[in-house]
Amino acid sequence: MKTRLLVLLMIISLGIAFALVQGQVPEGSISLEVSFDPEPVFSQMIYGEIYDFHVVINNLNLDLDEGDTVHPILNTKFSGDLVVHVSFIVSKEGALPVGAERQEYITPMLAWKESNQVTLPSIGESDFLPYSYNASRMGYGTEVDVDEWVTFNVDINVYLWQYMEIEGDTVYLLSDSPIGEAHLKF
Repeated sequence: MKTRLLVLLMIISLGIAFALVQGQVPEGSISLEVSFDPEPVFSQMIYGEIYDFHVVINNLNLDLDEGDTVHPILNTKFSGDLVVHVSFIVSKEGALPVGAERQEYITPMLAWKESNQVTLPSIGESDFLPYSYNASRMGYGTEVDVDEWVTFNVDINVYLWQYMEIEGDTVYLLSDSPIGEAHLKF
């Protein structure tokens, strides 16, 4: 137990060094695209509509194979997979008059997260994850007044899934920072 705690503390303390050594993975080597069906017109979703969307992961030039060393100091190796964290937040936004000015506010009403593991596509190839959102989950007439907006935010982060051997046990961890990210608001 003490050994694992010591290793975790070492990982935290070497976070800065990890970011510098991680230069093996060229920045911008993974791109993310999000495609919707139906496409939200003018970035606005229609109440009651069901939106299917795909998070597309494009491997532009990330040349890693399973077992390749990602961090030579910690001796972490690439598992061959990526971990995709997707966060969904439905909020209401509005403004209240405060004297001669207006104070804007954002109130989250519904939030959920999903994490998925996908195999790193070959260079020049893509993989995708499907999602669906029913725009009637929260809307006008429920918790939102007519002078407020309902917003739907999607935040996507992609990490390397790596592992290390500690006293005969395999310990899996995410890369220190995302290798790809996308943020959308409707």
